[in-house]
Order: sequence, then C-alpha cells, then structure tokens
Amino acid sequence: MGGIRQPNAQGRAARLGGRRGGTGSGPGFDGGMGPAVAAGLMVGLILMAVAVRAGAGLWTGLWTGQWGRGEASASAQREVQGFTPAPTITDRNGRILAMSVPVYSLTLSPQSMWRSHTPEFMSRTILAILTDRRVEELSSGEVRRFLGQLLEHDGRAEANEPRVLTVQDPRLLRFEGPRLREVRDWIEHGALEGQPTRGELSGIRLVRLAGDHAWTIQWTPEVLLSQSLREEHLGDGTSARYWVNHLLDELNSLVGPTVMHERLRSRAGVTWSSLAASEVRALSRDAIWNELLDCQYRVAKKFIDEDRAQILREMFADQAVSSYQMKLEMQARRTYAMRPSDYKPSPFVHVPGEVVHDPIQVLGFWGRMDFSAAGARAEQVLEAQPGGLNWNSLGDPREDLVDRLVNEPRPMLGLELLARDYLAQEPWAQARPSTMKARPRVLPRDRRNRWANLGRAIPSDLLSAQGGSFPVEVETTLDAPLQLYLHYQLSQAVTRQGAALAMGIVLDTTSGEVLAVDAVHAYRISGFAPLQHTFTPGSTTKALIMAAALDQGVVQPDDLFKTFADQEGIQLGSRHISEARGAPKEPEITASLALARSVNAVMVQIGGLVPAPVLREYLQRLGFSQRPGVGLGPEAPGYLPALNSKDSWSPHFTHASISMGHELSVSLWQMASALATVVRGGEQLPLRLVRAVRQGPENGIGFVAPEGERVLGAKACDQVRVMMERGAREGTGKTVTKDHWGDFDQLLSKTGTAQRVRTEGCLHDEHRALEEAAAEGRSLTRAERAQLRGSRDAGHDNCYTSSICLVGRVEGRELMTFIVVEDPFVPTESGRRKLYSHFGSKVAGPPAMRILRMAMGLSPELDGAPVADLGAPSIPAVPSQGSADPGSSQVVEQPWMENGR
Repeated sequence: MGGIRQPNAQGRAARLGGRRGGTGSGPGFDGGMGPAVAAGLMVGLILMAVAVRAGAGLWTGLWTGQWGRGEASASAQREVQGFTPAPTITDRNGRILAMSVPVYSLTLSPQSMWRSHTPEFMSRTILAILTDRRVEELSSGEVRRFLGQLLEHDGRAEANEPRVLTVQDPRLLRFEGPRLREVRDWIEHGALEGQPTRGELSGIRLVRLAGDHAWTIQWTPEVLLSQSLREEHLGDGTSARYWVNHLLDELNSLVGPTVMHERLRSRAGVTWSSLAASEVRALSRDAIWNELLDCQYRVAKKFIDEDRAQILREMFADQAVSSYQMKLEMQARRTYAMRPSDYKPSPFVHVPGEVVHDPIQVLGFWGRMDFSAAGARAEQVLEAQPGGLNWNSLGDPREDLVDRLVNEPRPMLGLELLARDYLAQEPWAQARPSTMKARPRVLPRDRRNRWANLGRAIPSDLLSAQGGSFPVEVETTLDAPLQLYLHYQLSQAVTRQGAALAMGIVLDTTSGEVLAVDAVHAYRISGFAPLQHTFTPGSTTKALIMAAALDQGVVQPDDLFKTFADQEGIQLGSRHISEARGAPKEPEITASLALARSVNAVMVQIGGLVPAPVLREYLQRLGFSQRPGVGLGPEAPGYLPALNSKDSWSPHFTHASISMGHELSVSLWQMASALATVVRGGEQLPLRLVRAVRQGPENGIGFVAPEGERVLGAKACDQVRVMMERGAREGTGKTVTKDHWGDFDQLLSKTGTAQRVRTEGCLHDEHRALEEAAAEGRSLTRAERAQLRGSRDAGHDNCYTSSICLVGRVEGRELMTFIVVEDPFVPTESGRRKLYSHFGSKVAGPPAMRILRMAMGLSPELDGAPVADLGAPSIPAVPSQGSADPGSSQVVEQPWMENGR
C-alpha cells in the first residue's frame, strides 16, 4: 500500500497537474450530435432566443461541465433556471436608474476540491483569471491570501502566512502511546515502518490536544498537497488524487484496523458485513479525510462577470474540475447608472468634499434585517397576517420567517422598496425565470474516449426550453439629469454656505409628479432627510395661512392692516414680535403686500382672524402632523400643536407663532405638498414617484394624476398666487427673480427664514453628536440629547433655517422647486456671521432659480454658460425589453433578494 505505483500512460495523463481537456459526460452543446438531437437543438435555440429577449438570464456556457458525484444519475433529467431579475427602474425618459444583471459566485467544497487538485496551482490559476493578470505576475502572498478563501475559515490566520489546519474533535486521528511514536516516525521518514525511507513529510506535524494526553494532526494544505512534495515522494507524473489517497491509506494504517473498523461498523450498521474490501478501503479514506478537512462549502468570490465566468468554465473543463468540487452559481446584481463605482450602501449619507456621495439617494438600497428588527417584523406578521408565515415548516414558522429576513437580501429603502411593494401585487407577482431541461447522453467507453481526446464535453439531449416572463420595468417620475443637477446644487450650498444640511425637491404642480428630490448632509446622518428630517418652516407657511384666511372670508387682498413700524414690531401682551430687515415703513399696508413682503405683524393679525380649530384643521388636511405614506421607508409625522382644554390656542403665543410658521415642524415632503396644493388651486394631490409599470409590450399600467381632494377654494388660491407673483416682482423674492422674467411666462415666490429659539440646539451641534455616536455604534442617550438643547458649540449664536418656494410657468407647463438649507454659517474674517447671509432669498434663492431653469430646459445661468461637470457617470437609455446590458452604468455591489422571486 505504501509503495510507489507506476501509473500507466492513460492514467498518468488523467492525473497530471498541467492542462488537459474535459472528460466528463456533462451536458454540453459542443457538436457531434445526431439528426434528432440537432432538430431538438434548433427548437431549443428558438426558445432560447425568446428567453434571452425576455431578459431571463445569460445561458452562455451554463450547459457544459461535469455531471458530479452525488448529483443526478446519467439517465436523469437536469433543469437549469435563469434568474428572475428585480425590476428595471427608469426615469421619465427611459434612462436606466437601476437594473439587475447576471453575475456569478465561485463556490466550492474544499473537502472535495482538494482531494483531487493541487491547492497552490489551482488558486494561482483562478486568481490570475479573476484579476486579468498572468500567473507569473502574482506574488506568493496574493496567492496565499486567496487560497485562504478556498479553505476553511479561520479568523486567527495571518493573511500572508500559509493556512494551517488542525483536526478538531478527532475520533480517528487521535494518537498516544506506541501509535504516537509510529506517527512521528512516519512524518520524519515519509514511510511506514518496514518501507523504504522517502524523506520528511513537510507541512504536517503533531499537536497536543488541549486538556488531554493525546495528540492529533496539524497540517498545511499548501505544503503537504504541493506538486513538488508528491513528486519527490512518488515520482514525476503522480496525480494530486493519487497522492492524497496514498497519504490517507498510510494514515489508515497508523490509525489501525480495529479503531477504523469499529468506527465504520457503527456508521454502516447492518450493511457492514456485505461490504467488499475495496468499499471498506474507500470508506476508511473518506472518514480520515473528513477529519482532516471537514469544510464542505465556501464562497470564494462573488460578483464575477460573464467574461471571467466563461474563462473559469473552460479552466474547469481543462482541469477536470467537477461541479461538486467547484462551480459558478448564477445570481443577480443591481447596477446603478448614477452612482459611482465605489459607492457602497450604508446607513450614512456621504460627506460632501470628503467622500464620494450618492446623487440619487431616493433610489434606496438592498440589505438584510438584523435579528432584533427581524424578530419585531415576524411578530407583526404573526399578529396581523398569519397567512404570510410558512406553516408547513418543520420548525417554528416565526423562527423560519426571522431566518429568511436575516439571511435574504431585500430592498430596504427608497424606490427599490416602493417598486417591490408595487410588484407584490397582481399581475406582477407572477414573474417566472426561463428554464431548460436536458438529459445527459450515455455513450460506450470507446466513444466517450473520443470526446475526451478531443477535449470536448459530451453533448446533451435537449428536452425542452421555456422562455421566462418579461422583466418588469418601473418608470419613475424622476428626470435623471435634473436629479444630478439638484444634487450638485445642494452640495454647493452645503459647501459654500457652511450648512449642516441642504434639501430640495422639484415637482410638476399640475400632476404632483416629483422630477427630482435629494438631500446633502455635512455629517454622516442616516435616513432619507426629505421624509425624515423635520424643520421649522417659517415664513413659507404664511402662504398657507393667507389661503386659509381668504378661504374663510375673514380677509380680502386689499384689506389694510397696521404694520406697527413705529414700534419696530407688534406687541402681544408680554410678547414682542419684531420684523426682519427691509420690512415696510408705512403705517398700513394691504394683505396682499403683507404676504409679498412677509410682514410678521400683519400675518399675525390675519392668522388671528381664523379660529384655532379651523386653522388647525386646514393645516392637517394639507398634510401636517401626519406621515405622507410615500412608501420609501421611515417617515416623520412632524409636529402641530394640539388645541388646549378650551379648544383653542394661546392667541399671543401659539396662535401667533403658527401664523408666522413657528411652533410647528414639517418635513420637506409635507411642506412641498402643502404649497403645491395652494399653487394648484386648492386640490390636494399626493406627490408621486411612479408613472408606469410595464411587463412586455402588452402588459402595463400607466398612472395618471388622480382626482384631487378639495382642501381650499380655487378663488382663495388664485388670490394667493397673485400675492406670490407680487412677492417675486417686488417682495422678498425680487433679488432671486431679477433678470429672469424674460424667460418665464410667470414666476411666483415665497421665502422663509426661521431662527431657532434658544431652547433649540444648532443643527451642526446635533448632527455632529449623532455622527460621533454612530461611529461608536450607539445612539444618543437622553442626557446627551438634553445637553444639545440650546447648544451653540458650532461657533455662532443664532441658527437659522433658510428656504424658498419658487414656481415658474413656461408655455403652460408649471414647475415648483422648494429648497431648504439648515444652519448656514458663512463667517467673516473676524469669525462672526456674514451680514444677512442667513436669509432664504440669499441662501436658498440662487440654487433654487438655477434648478428651476434647468428643470424648464433653460440654461441654469443667465449667460448661457454650460452646466459644470457634475462628476457623475453617464446615464444610459433603457435597452429593449429583455436586454441585460447595463450600458455605461456602473456596477455596484447590491445583493439579490432570492432565487426566482
């Protein structure tokens, strides 16, 4: 058993470590077929064309390779499925925002693979293919690190050191007493007692078991299974499998037949007595190898593209790698045209100027739930939708759901989540992958050898092929170039204005379609700010208050009100409300001019004319203090003060504050929706992000603007529009719209500047604290939040929220942009705030006008200068239904949800 076996010529060729042709009987379409098979193949190719057109997967090379041990018998059918892609998400003009493309994971069974192949050679060859380099260009350290991925996982292993494996919990490879000495001699001489000495066995040694007198094996696969060692011991041409079997046979002798047979008898049971000697020998080898290397599954490399996958398939065939040893598993990967290639999904928003940021945050990302979130979700399903649980599971259905939520990637936020919810409904839930069925051909040995000598796989008999369903395309309302430009302008606002956060939205006031929406932070803050961050809206709320008052008939546009200019503001009991710079000096002005010039004293009087319950109901119907229900993920409801015990508000404080846009908080989405309702004429429409869902040329739904809910009278809203146009011409928005009237048929504006009260902290301080806590993997404590109240560590005494609503009409098309800039701070050389640098018209006005011009198809700059380089990848147009080509989009790491769904 321990001698050198001289391999015959044919067997030697099969064991060489060099290159060779595939000899398996795997199903392949590699020629040599009979007429019947050719006819079947033609039918199959036609069906495959349908499958490719349906975008159900790439079939190149899927049907070549080996029928592995432990797989279906040679007479059984084999079915291969393409992947069912997640929906392709496009903008309103068909430009790709997100799509799935097929990629592959390289998986292996180390236990099977390294019993027949040389670790160092195979890892070097595979790594060269994956990195597009020549084998000789790879360093030993690179190869060693990659080989570590192809063996058992060991967190203690050094990256550049050979991977060392120690037998864990040995049942057979446990030595003490005389057998321990025999093993030591065998390692030292490379031969059993009584056999010729071959030299020391490198890469194997004895180690003592913890807390035991016995010893076991510790070995280094890279060394012990090397080609040089096996040829040194057994001669040139010795195959890897022959060498491993030789080692296992000698270890079997060292273990001893008594121990081995007792072990095998206990596992084989009643069949033990009927086993032949060759079968006992094979089982003995398997038992020892299982202890030496008990890892049966590893993922060596993810996201391998089709080109490299095809080269790997050819290498597998060349080296006779069976699919039970190593194979490529098809997956889908999300590609995003507008995200840079190094973008990685995370709960953090990237910092402008320091790292690459995400220009289309609204798309969201894929991920997995943690155990606590998955447990909470499972409890909700158990209580509300028990039918959603798998009651056929052998275990606890709730635990089964938790396991799926933790392990299956799925859309977590944004348009990805919204698209998933749309497609969970009929008829989109019936998407199916394409399938192909084949049966391996059984040939006599002499005919099999002909294929082997040609280096070709034996072709299969194609039984059937079925095209998959068309991929689903979700057309959004977004305009991709405008989205990029909005992101660019918000980034500029954060950088140049020293702001903590900038948010913006562009929408069609007629239909409620959102053309662009984004946010840029100066700190790493989680969440989609347009729906989760709330702020004090300030003077932009005055348009809503005026609309409510006009609708109630308590005021008319030409009604005169005192300005209290001589008192520098209005006195309400013990409270004095002052005016901003540039307020009118006239003792009286009209209601129309009061809104145009945003006069606090007059708006407080007008708001006070509307009873508190009525005013609160208007604001609630406009969407305040309730989550919008957009479907992109978590949303903040905002805050609207409740009525007191007298069913009212304090007239000098809460009621007056609400009339100026204070003592309440809203999200960007809520405020934009409310303003759009007024501009639209009083009909409230939900802002929407999806225009259509399609599947193939005939199956699709186009969404149209639903009938609006009347919240305000059309006459009152028309009067507010006139006031907002006056504000754009001669009021707080005139510096923003100056010189732009020639390009627009109409312009409306309403600015806002809200100062944070002393009990509120500056957003710079709050977000910096949140970022630091997140970096430590924790949330802010209650005490830390309390310390932030009134904080002014950012270096300035006053903190502001600057905003503007800008509406433009050109040839019947009307668009609105709403920009919010939080806590801007532009210091002078002395470190003090630059004078008047916090006003909405100064901070948010210029970017809002540029964005509005861009949305209308005009040059963002008056001089017609081209748009600056936005630093974003090109945006491909959507291919025809069924194509998997992402165009010039950048592929980013996004996991696939699950097979076939």
